[in-house]
Amino acid sequence: MSRQMLHAEYLADYPDGYRRSRFCACLQEYMSTSRPAAHLEHKVGDKMFIDYAGDKQGSLVKVCKYT
Repeated sequence: MSRQMLHAEYLADYPDGYRRSRFCACLQEYMSTSRPAAHLEHKVGDKMFIDYAGDKQGSLVKVCKYT
């Protein structure tokens, strides 16, 4: 999720809220202090995890062709 998308959602909930530059500054301050991470534990070869970030799925299939 991009900062622009986060700001758009924020403004939908708080129309008189921070403008984009102040919102990004506050977000950067939060990110520098929190260091969020997603750690997934799994058995090797048990599952395949795909990080989907858009509509470019077709190119992934071409690169990862198993024959």
